[in-house]
Amino acid sequence: VPIPLIANDYNWYKMGVDITDHYWSYYFTQVKCFQNWSLIFYWLLNTTIINAYNLS
Repeated sequence: VPIPLIANDYNWYKMGVDITDHYWSYYFTQVKCFQNWSLIFYWLLNTTIINAYNLS
């Protein structure tokens, strides 16, 4: 039975999200803070680290 194209695309791109979530758990740099700017800073830092690792 052939797989529908949309289901195949979903599974293909979901794999990348799962890998990114897996790396996110290893490189979690956020500390407990209550300022909005620091939450954004740590989110950007985590995203930058993971994207740099994925590109290397």
